[in-house]
Amino acid sequence: MTSAAYSTQLATIDTANGTGTLTYTNVSDAAGTLAARTSWLAGNKNVTVTTAATVAQLTTIDTANGTGTLTYTNVSDAAATVAAATSWLSGIHEVTLSSAATVAQLTSIDTANGTGAVTYTDVSDTGAALTAATSWLAGDKNVTVTSAANTTQLTTIDTANGTGTLTYTNVSDAAGTLAARTSWLAGNKNVTVTTAATIAQLGTIDTANGSGSLTYSAITDSASSLVSGGTASTYIASGDNVSVTGTANVAQLTAIDAANGNGTLTYSSIADAAATLAPGGVASGLVGSGVGVTLT
Repeated sequence: MTSAAYSTQLATIDTANGTGTLTYTNVSDAAGTLAARTSWLAGNKNVTVTTAATVAQLTTIDTANGTGTLTYTNVSDAAATVAAATSWLSGIHEVTLSSAATVAQLTSIDTANGTGAVTYTDVSDTGAALTAATSWLAGDKNVTVTSAANTTQLTTIDTANGTGTLTYTNVSDAAGTLAARTSWLAGNKNVTVTTAATIAQLGTIDTANGSGSLTYSAITDSASSLVSGGTASTYIASGDNVSVTGTANVAQLTAIDAANGNGTLTYSSIADAAATLAPGGVASGLVGSGVGVTLT
């Protein structure tokens, strides 16, 4: 045969000529067909792949045709597979990624295929990695954030990926920032507060994130906000470190101390009746060194 033949053509010819010899040097066909009919590639045949091929298909074809040439222009596979087999990309091949890719995978693939195009629609990585490489998000890419992200990172990513979707489940930021940017908490996001929060801030965040979890370890507020009607706020749980701003009375401090269990309780001023501060003539344990005391 004087031209490249499809495997189906070779099969037809081979059947027609019975026991006659069939000599050819070039085979051209779709990747899936070539990978499934490798017997036609034996004997060091030169192969041209006419469709996008996966890494596995290219490997199968390359093994089957021995020292024959292998010509192809398009590779299409999962991001992790392509990034782990970049040797198939040298020579300016067009690459289509069939799964979400990380920034590192995109960088590796883009470097390997030279000036060849890299086509993809989904990017999945940590908030920090995505924010540091926003060029990969251009063109309305769909982005999934795999780690807790702060609101600044989410804003940067959302701007960079245009009309693409932005999927995330965890937000971590300072209390004041979270309470001021509650739109990022909608959809039952899990929230971690990284600084001491007031009761009002916790209430705002808790309302905004619906059924998502709310994790925090420090609260700072006035005694009247921390304790209402003699009962400590439900936001004060065992293990929470509480700092009372301003002046508190003994009842308020006692309620807070009971609610936060083994968490620390920090305050600098107490105001109460003498009998309450020193019942039976013995100073209350809440009157510690460095605490200002005001008799009412």
